[in-house]
Amino acid sequence: MNKYIAIDVGGSKMLGAQYDEEGQVLKRYKVKTKAHRGRKPVFETLLSVIDQLFDPDVVAMGILMPGVIQNARRVEMCSNIPFEKMDLAELIEEKYPVPVLLGNDVDLAVLGEWKQGGYTEQHVVGIFVGTGVGGGFIFHGQLYTGQGGAAEIGHMPYKRDGLLCGCGQFGCLETVAAKSGMLQLIEKERKKGTESILFDTLIPGEMFHTTDLYRAWQKGDPLARKVISKSVEALGYAVGTLNTLLRPELFIFGGGVMESFYDEICEELHEKALAHTMPALRDNVRFIRSFLGDDAGITGAYYLAKEASLGRRL
Repeated sequence: MNKYIAIDVGGSKMLGAQYDEEGQVLKRYKVKTKAHRGRKPVFETLLSVIDQLFDPDVVAMGILMPGVIQNARRVEMCSNIPFEKMDLAELIEEKYPVPVLLGNDVDLAVLGEWKQGGYTEQHVVGIFVGTGVGGGFIFHGQLYTGQGGAAEIGHMPYKRDGLLCGCGQFGCLETVAAKSGMLQLIEKERKKGTESILFDTLIPGEMFHTTDLYRAWQKGDPLARKVISKSVEALGYAVGTLNTLLRPELFIFGGGVMESFYDEICEELHEKALAHTMPALRDNVRFIRSFLGDDAGITGAYYLAKEASLGRRL
C-alpha cells in the first residue's frame, strides 16, 4: 500500500501526518519548531518528524511553510523559519529515497479545501486571514503559483499613507485587515487613553488572541468593533478587486480571524465585495468559509505528495 507524508512547518510547531492512498490519516506527529535555534537545529527537527512517519511504503512527501517557494523545490523566503535561500527538497531527498515537493502554506490550504470539498468550480480564490493575510489561486483546476510567490494578497496596496507592513512597504492590505495591523491600531488607541476591555487581556508588545477580540466584539466594545469594521472594509475592497481582475467562481475564506468572525461579518463582507466589483461581473460567484480549519494546509500537502509520487508538480 502506497503511503504519503505531509508536513506543516510553522513558526511555533511542526505537524506531520502519514496518509494512505485514499487520504486517510494513519499517523500524526507534532513537535515544537523552536525557530529561534537557527537553521541546522530546525532542519534536524524536521528530519526527526520525518523519521517518526517514514516506513518502506512511503512513496513521496509534501511539505508546506509560510513564504516564497520556487519551483516547489527551493525556499526563497520564509517567515519566522530559518530556511531562506535553502534547497530544502534536495536536502531531504539526500536522506530519504522518495521525491519531495514544497509549497506555500496558504496555497496548499486552498488546494486542500478545494480537493477535499469536492467543489466543481475550476476557478477559485482563497483568502486566509490571521496574523497576516495569505492567498491561493486555483485556475483551470490547477494550483497557480506563477514563478513562485503568487497570491500574496496581504501585500496588495490598500492605503497609500498607511501603516508600515512587515514586508517593508506601507499601507498593505494586511496592515488593516489582519491581526498584525489590528494590533498596531489597538496600541495606538491605548496610547491615546482610549478605554477598551481589550486592554484587560492584551499584554503590550504581544499579539492578542482572536478569542479575546471576538468576546470584546460580542460585548459591543467600540475599539473591537472599529478594528473589525476596518478589516471588513479592506477585505471587501480586496475581494472586489480580485473578483473584477480574475473572475473566479468561488471565494474560500479561512484563517483564525475568519473562523471566529465569518458568520458575523459574511453578509457585510459579501456586500462590500460586490460593491467593489465591476457591475457586469457581480453574478455567478460564491463565497464560503473553510471547513478544514487547521488541517487545510496539511491536507493540501498530502495532495502535493501525491503529485510528487507521479513525477509532477502542481
